[in-house]
Amino acid sequence: MVSPILPFLGSFFLTTTVVFLTARTVVTSLQSAGFHFTDIILVGLPKDINHPEMGNLEFQEYIEPLQQYVRTLTLSSPQVLAAAGAVLVTLLYLTVFGSSCKSNILLCIASWH
Repeated sequence: MVSPILPFLGSFFLTTTVVFLTARTVVTSLQSAGFHFTDIILVGLPKDINHPEMGNLEFQEYIEPLQQYVRTLTLSSPQVLAAAGAVLVTLLYLTVFGSSCKSNILLCIASWH
């Protein structure tokens, strides 16, 4: 009989490999099309002479709109309510279906020991 951990490890490494290769392919395609992905990530750092299209804005000017958005979030905002709802639904599901190991033996942690 196959140990339950082997399919988990196989799916983990396969998924990680697929995501990594897909990301590398997308980044390579964007760079060959003239989009420099690192310019997006390195916002606020000194201007690179190899890429004159980068702006001369200060770091604070880049993050000010984000700070204003975060200040507007309250406990009754849709984003916070959706996150809280997702946590509650997950807890409810685990409470109702997580205690019975009869439905799927691979998901029953007690059987792994």
